Amino acid sequence: MQTLFKLAAAVIVAAVLVVVVNVYGSAVYKAAAPADIPPEARPKLAAAPKAAATQASAELRPGDAELGKKVAKACASCHTFEQGGANKVGPNLFGVAGAKIAHLSGFKYSDAVAGHGGEWTDENLDHWLTNPKEFIAGSKMAFAGIKDKQQRLDVIAYLHSLK
Repeated sequence: MQTLFKLAAAVIVAAVLVVVVNVYGSAVYKAAAPADIPPEARPKLAAAPKAAATQASAELRPGDAELGKKVAKACASCHTFEQGGANKVGPNLFGVAGAKIAHLSGFKYSDAVAGHGGEWTDENLDHWLTNPKEFIAGSKMAFAGIKDKQQRLDVIAYLHSLK
């Protein structure tokens, strides 16, 4: 019976010790939240993938179709890009740059998109890729948009290459 009490006491002491170390460690070694770290103290990454996103728009390079093709892979779950490709949940995007909005006769666009009018100019494509539901309210497209301006320029260049 004494062995059982000693075992129970050891478990309780260990649990209390873990709690004390955790509380003490948290108080002494409080890690700063990312928002608490001043920008000049943050590490600089040599090849930061979002470096282009932080550049001012004056520093943006022209769109790169090859990079845009990589970004557009995220769109492939709903769209096809090859000439004569099938429509999926979204229409085939071959030849969409410069075409009329809702131009494919074999695709059932939402009433909002079908009634919008206009053409897929670079400006309209950029607005659509930024936030489809803001550009055409009532669109059924369930895509939040591409926030990075350089990535949008790359996708637009890729769409222009699909002729």
